[in-house]
Amino acid sequence: MFIFPLYAVLIWYFAMRWRRQVRGFAVVLAGTAGCWISVEILMLFNERLDGSPYLFTHFIWGEAALILLLGTYICCLPRPPKGRHCGYCWYDLTGLGSFPDESFVCPECGTPRDGYARSKEEGPRPRVNRTPASRETPP
Repeated sequence: MFIFPLYAVLIWYFAMRWRRQVRGFAVVLAGTAGCWISVEILMLFNERLDGSPYLFTHFIWGEAALILLLGTYICCLPRPPKGRHCGYCWYDLTGLGSFPDESFVCPECGTPRDGYARSKEEGPRPRVNRTPASRETPP
């Protein structure tokens, strides 16, 4: 019975990998068609089964509906932006030029260049004071 959840997870994996592309929607439709084909094969061998296969076919139709609905939702999720962006807040870092050194932090949230993000409970890192020393007001 592990094959049914694994089949659905495999379809959803490829839907997530190719989301917002025609291939993702094609995988979801092919996964739903695979369920339909299995029901048709089961109905062909109906006379060899002991009892009614209708409960099992309803189970497969339920899985097909779940694959179709959740797979379509996954396919409609947005893709991550291309180019350089902060791994924590997705701030676009394209216009900042090359990273000068290892101490670079995101100007939006303060996440360092290595991509380590603080948890949301800790909050963002404090911003770096970029004002010149001559402009500081005396206490």
